[in-house]
Amino acid sequence: PTDEGYTINGKNPVDGLLSFKRDKHFIYDKTKTAYQVYNESSSGYALAALVDLENKTSMYHKKYEATPEEISNVTKDKNKPTIEVLGLTTPVVNEDHVSFKLAINDDVDKELLPMVICNENIYNADDEGNYRVTLNEGLNVVNITVVDRAGNVASKNLAVSYSTIKVIDYKPAPGQFMNTTWTEDAEAKVKSLPGSGITLGGFGGYIVIQPNEAIKNDPMNPYGVDFTVFGNAFAVNAKNHVYNQEPAAISVMKDTNGNGLADDQWYDLAGSEYFKEDTYTNYEVTYTNPTDGSKDIPWTDNKGQSGSVEHNSYHSQPYYPDHDKFPGISNVAYTLSGVSIMNDVVGSDIGDEKHTVTFGYADAHAKKGSDCTSPNNPYTRPLEGCGADGMDISWAVDQNGNYVELDEVHFVKITTAVNKMGGFGELSPEITGLTKAKALEDKPASLAILSANETTKYYEDTLDQLYLGAKDSSDEDMAYGAVEWVSSDELVAKVNPKTGQFTPIGAGNVTITAKLVSDETIKTSKDIVIYKRSTAKPTLTMPNTNYTTTVKGSVFLRPQIISGDGDDITDKKTELTWTSSDETIATVQLSSFSGNGWVKGVKAGHVVITGEFEGVKRQIHMEVLDSDGTLSASSGRNASDSTFDKAMTYSKDNNKSTLDILIKNSKEVRPEDDLNLPIHKMKLAVSEKLDLNILGRDYGMTIKHAVFNLRDYSDEDAKEDLHLLA
Repeated sequence: PTDEGYTINGKNPVDGLLSFKRDKHFIYDKTKTAYQVYNESSSGYALAALVDLENKTSMYHKKYEATPEEISNVTKDKNKPTIEVLGLTTPVVNEDHVSFKLAINDDVDKELLPMVICNENIYNADDEGNYRVTLNEGLNVVNITVVDRAGNVASKNLAVSYSTIKVIDYKPAPGQFMNTTWTEDAEAKVKSLPGSGITLGGFGGYIVIQPNEAIKNDPMNPYGVDFTVFGNAFAVNAKNHVYNQEPAAISVMKDTNGNGLADDQWYDLAGSEYFKEDTYTNYEVTYTNPTDGSKDIPWTDNKGQSGSVEHNSYHSQPYYPDHDKFPGISNVAYTLSGVSIMNDVVGSDIGDEKHTVTFGYADAHAKKGSDCTSPNNPYTRPLEGCGADGMDISWAVDQNGNYVELDEVHFVKITTAVNKMGGFGELSPEITGLTKAKALEDKPASLAILSANETTKYYEDTLDQLYLGAKDSSDEDMAYGAVEWVSSDELVAKVNPKTGQFTPIGAGNVTITAKLVSDETIKTSKDIVIYKRSTAKPTLTMPNTNYTTTVKGSVFLRPQIISGDGDDITDKKTELTWTSSDETIATVQLSSFSGNGWVKGVKAGHVVITGEFEGVKRQIHMEVLDSDGTLSASSGRNASDSTFDKAMTYSKDNNKSTLDILIKNSKEVRPEDDLNLPIHKMKLAVSEKLDLNILGRDYGMTIKHAVFNLRDYSDEDAKEDLHLLA
């Protein structure tokens, strides 16, 4: 098989076989972790014979060729060889290979050749005894196996992570995770494929990352995203795209002077909050190490404000950085600076549906897919690609807030962007990794402008986030590259040229155009009408609402809000304020689950519940019934004999002339109610001269016992459907 007839492109089958030659051994199965011991029936015998055609020297050695002394030593050998790795000192490297030497020792065999395998590749030592092993990005396992002649096997696995980024600076702010594992080994925990991560602490805590190669501002990157920052955000309400956000701002630097150091100009990436009025772009906070025994860490800022990072019961260690672990931080006080966002928002509200950052901040969205090079679309609410937080270098602005053009960056700084206490301590972002995006290979065939907020009608105060829907030539959805946005009339509406943030200015007509930066011929436009707001007040109603409940029972008030312009704005129902005229009879609060008014009965009586929205009030007169004296059943259900007896007994004992029947209907749209009542119990109620007091969702009626005719029914008729129209 070594002649020209078996040779293609200079290679023949024997070349492949020779790749398995290991000194005096011949490995014929790459999936094995140790050398094979061949006998005359082994398939290795045939392979060795083929190799002999090439080198004329057999590599196959039969056991019976050993001397009697060698056989005796091998028979007595029960100890495994030992393996010592020399020159490999770190579990995380920033190059695509590692080099090391091996020291192999055995009490019988003085010369043993190890087998080194990584990612299914076998590696030999060079002339100086160095093994140079190629790594894949992420975690690699290097297996080293040695077998002595007695068959004793020694094996060692080395876990080595290859990361295309490295941490060159880390200075966390005080916080509840300070001086724990969350502030240790940043270089090993923040990687190009997300690792376990570190915390930045409170406002101003930061980490600086340097990629192996510059991150290009490539207009063919999906949605213009050049890299993704990963944190540990998770979904609080996945349906409504709500996450436990602890936002960190991003800054980038280009190595303009070419010295490889982060000593040039930092540029902030202007995220969704950057241009808002409650954002401070040059904010500073000074933290002081308490000397009075206090566990809280006091701070002052450059706005004349002061406060503290409050100690909590979840973490008992000191919250100020340990000087031994962070020698670069003063043991007395230190100052951190950066961009501070959401200064008018309560810390515990950050991340809810009304106070969420949409793009440009780390630790704001959850990780999703496994391909970290496929970024999330930062302008839409549902997560796409790998999720997390994609960043576009084109968002970079100078100190005056003007966009700057950067073709690439060499350093990325991630800084806590909020100075807030939340429900479980200070808001302190966690960072686990940073990954470059992979550019798209194809461009879309068509584009369409869409609204992230699903806005269908625009007023002068309707802010929106525009994005694109893209189709390929087969009309299938696809990702698209960086976009440039243009407004035809900025007196009517403005659109951010980089991000598509849409801001109406006045009533009128405007055309918004979007075109791909990589190919300006691929573009689309949308005509938008901006309406002037009506001065009429909104209307507030409570349709489909039960006006009756029982002691210890509850009922939800479902508001409907119509704006002065006639638009249904019920989605703003969480902005209602609720009050009760007498909280000893019934209390009311906003339901965090449904956004409706939640009324709870306390004692029997009459109460007025008021809902108020933008100065418009709606009052609901409600009855709270004693639960012992009320026959309560859901629509379409049977009322049991026992509940009927209990209600009748209560009415007689309390000298009531009525039997209260409460029909509970949980459906928001109710065409009718049906309640099945026992005939013999109804006859008994009539004989006791009890009127039936029927209380439905939004109606009430009383049936006098004198006119309630049951003569046509016999006691054998088990039930009667009481059919009540709405």
